[in-house]
Amino acid sequence: MLHKEIITSRFGTISIEKDKIINFNDGLIGFENEKRFCILSQSDESCFLWLQSIENPCLSFVVTTPEVFFPDYLPLVDEKHLKKIEIESLDEVSIIVVVNKKENIITANLLSPIIINNIKHIGSQIVISDKGKWKIDQPILDMDRIGTRVCRDFVGE
Repeated sequence: MLHKEIITSRFGTISIEKDKIINFNDGLIGFENEKRFCILSQSDESCFLWLQSIENPCLSFVVTTPEVFFPDYLPLVDEKHLKKIEIESLDEVSIIVVVNKKENIITANLLSPIIINNIKHIGSQIVISDKGKWKIDQPILDMDRIGTRVCRDFVGE
């Protein structure tokens, strides 16, 4: 496997396999110039991951797989989005969502999931059309009610 060293503000300098780099031809919403990312895990036990920019050490997003918190989450994805990331079968697809902290509530952006072609390593963040069912700031955890370990995993302590 070929490796690439990347510098991150959170994890320092790390080596990743080049085939783990996900290409976002349109960037992410609000970060259209950032085209290449990788997914990093802080621990094997955490449900939170980091979507880390390859070029910008300071740019990373906390993400999660939505089915951890919402087993029935199945966004309506327009066929043009699937074609854009060259999906041939739904078995090739992963969905992650950006997670935020709003006061002491951890929320997930279920309106703008990130769709990834796991075979070709192409991703796209989309805005889904079924807006009545999901929110941009869907609550997933109340930090006042959960264990401190989950909080540390989220905030990276």
